Amino acid sequence: MIRRRTVKLLIVDDEYHVIRAIKFLLSATSLEIDQILEASSAREAMDIIGREHPELLITDIAMNDLTGIDLMEYLNGLDYTVKTIVISGYNNFDYIRETLRNGGIDYLLKPIDSAQLNAALEKAIRRYREEENRKQEQQKNREIISSMSALCKETLLYRMMTQAHCGKYFEELYHIVPRLTFCTSCIVGYLNLSDCCPDCTESRQERITQAALMLGGELESTSTGFCFLNPYREDEMLLFLYQDCTGSRRRLESLLPLIGRKTSLDLTFGLSLLNRFPDGIQTAYNQAVTAFYDQDASGSAKPVLSYNPRRVSLKLPANPEKERLIFSALITGNEALIDRALNQWLQAVFPEGSCPLYYIFAFIDYYNQLSEDWKKQLQTHYPNLHLDSSPVRLQYARLIGGERDSLLPALSARIKKDIFSMYRALTSQNSNPDNDVIYQIAHYIDLNYNKPFSQNGCAQLFFINKDYMCRKFKSVFQVNMIAYLTSLRIGHAKEFLANPDIRIKDIASLVGFEDEKYFSRQFRKTTGMTPNEYRRRVLTSPDADGSV
Repeated sequence: MIRRRTVKLLIVDDEYHVIRAIKFLLSATSLEIDQILEASSAREAMDIIGREHPELLITDIAMNDLTGIDLMEYLNGLDYTVKTIVISGYNNFDYIRETLRNGGIDYLLKPIDSAQLNAALEKAIRRYREEENRKQEQQKNREIISSMSALCKETLLYRMMTQAHCGKYFEELYHIVPRLTFCTSCIVGYLNLSDCCPDCTESRQERITQAALMLGGELESTSTGFCFLNPYREDEMLLFLYQDCTGSRRRLESLLPLIGRKTSLDLTFGLSLLNRFPDGIQTAYNQAVTAFYDQDASGSAKPVLSYNPRRVSLKLPANPEKERLIFSALITGNEALIDRALNQWLQAVFPEGSCPLYYIFAFIDYYNQLSEDWKKQLQTHYPNLHLDSSPVRLQYARLIGGERDSLLPALSARIKKDIFSMYRALTSQNSNPDNDVIYQIAHYIDLNYNKPFSQNGCAQLFFINKDYMCRKFKSVFQVNMIAYLTSLRIGHAKEFLANPDIRIKDIASLVGFEDEKYFSRQFRKTTGMTPNEYRRRVLTSPDADGSV
């Protein structure tokens, strides 16, 4: 809807009684005039026009200093429109012709007739309103066209950066931005705010848009580049520098902290090396993304991070044994054991010194999957277990809360929170109505069958009386704890014996026996065969399970 603007009228005449008469006639009308101004000469009128910008003008044709025609010619040189009505005591054709030639609405003779004045002003106001509406519509259309051109430019640039066989986009881009015809090299910048910004409020997107507009305005004002949001994901901000790239980088280093403070955003861009344009724009984009995720996740980042062609990518180390220790500690609910296992795992996973952002993201993805695997194992082992069906996954942005230097402690605290959440579900009234810890003890033995075992130590882990634990275990499983453990170890030993490359001595150690001879005696006691006899039978008869 087009907003109605205030209308001001300026009356110019060197005879004050004429001004007073016009104002009296206007007081009896219902015309939409908000303010009436007065001037006794053309020069005074010019001063008022420059200060007040009236929309309507009633002027005498013949005055002492300048004529009404002179005043109209002055108005024609302004960058805004004033609708003019001329009054005169002379029925002079030359005056009438000059009035019309200079855009006058009407020429009224003195003494002024009320009806004629009213009709002339209605016509002037109508013309003014129509012209203002037309200007506003034209401005709106220009803004739409400009916005569409900008969006088209941004979409084409993004496609050139990310899609193979993008030659078809070049010509379209050149039509929208002709100066790129002479561009032969470029630098691309990349920033992902969803990954690093913990603020998820509605105002964040407004601030991201504001930051992109401010940065883009600075670059475009110097014809050195563009800043825009990913057309398909508005929390990614991209830079395209095509002119004075070295100077643009220096300006970014001082500009980004300033815009960041104004918008309350952490603006840290990864920048590519200088690449050929258009052939190298995809390489530049990939370098910029890599540079962004190479930033130190545990320290404050610089506003501009350049791609390092000699970078060495870190890989997450495999630590299945330490992960198993965490899971078995989860079964116990023993906080000291959980802390020890978790700290050992994190120390093994995270390198000393700086830790790149991509490494943290890889770890978070890995941990989220590991957590899901643990829950599946628990669900399989404890059919009555009720776990949260929509758990909150670990996220870097939520984890840091804006403080990178506390990353690892926060990471440890969050994983520990997840572990105790699973433990509470494991011991809840719904999952374990009898509050019977004996099944967790058996599960713990299953997970740690190859570790040294003592009944006293096990009872201490689960904060339970040893004698009660042993009696309860035999009552539930119809076998004592040592026999249960030995059976587990022999079962796993059978699996290893099917592999001829593993020595029997090593198998004994792998399943938790410190002495090979004792292992052989226990194996024969359980199966009726020595380990060697079992291996020969399994290897000569693959379908046999070695039982007698």
